[in-house]
Amino acid sequence: MEKNDPDPGPLTFIHVPEDRRNMPIDDDLSLRAPWFVPLCRQIGHHELTITWPNGQTHRAAQPVTKFQIERLYNALCLHVERKLCQDKRLERFKLTVKTDHPRRTYSEGRKAKYDIHSLRVAGISRLIELGVPAHLVSEYIAGHQTVVMTMRYFQTTPMYMRKN
Repeated sequence: MEKNDPDPGPLTFIHVPEDRRNMPIDDDLSLRAPWFVPLCRQIGHHELTITWPNGQTHRAAQPVTKFQIERLYNALCLHVERKLCQDKRLERFKLTVKTDHPRRTYSEGRKAKYDIHSLRVAGISRLIELGVPAHLVSEYIAGHQTVVMTMRYFQTTPMYMRKN
């Protein structure tokens, strides 16, 4: 990171095409929108010149798109499934399913069996079940502003219910 992007520039949701579509057109909102540096960004591609409210300009990299994440996730699931199939004890574990739907995010006519959001919910729930304080999961893992939102994601497993 230090080598490729030593001084990442922040941007607002208004600068991100996927998010801008869902935001109302409001000049006042563009001044009040929070600034952030995307964790996963397209360094060297689709970079923008951003003007801060104080008039200073800087370079900022666009975040990776939902399409790119889905394509990578589907390819990763297919790759891991093939690795599992090399071990006869693990070949019954299937991470992808065949699909006839022609989406560009699918790899070789296969799509991930589990969607990314379900994995997020499962991960958040498991951390809380393991005893990680909900306020830490909320702030550092889930990125929620409130613990209440994190607890909406929390889904207990039957084994957790039996233990408690």
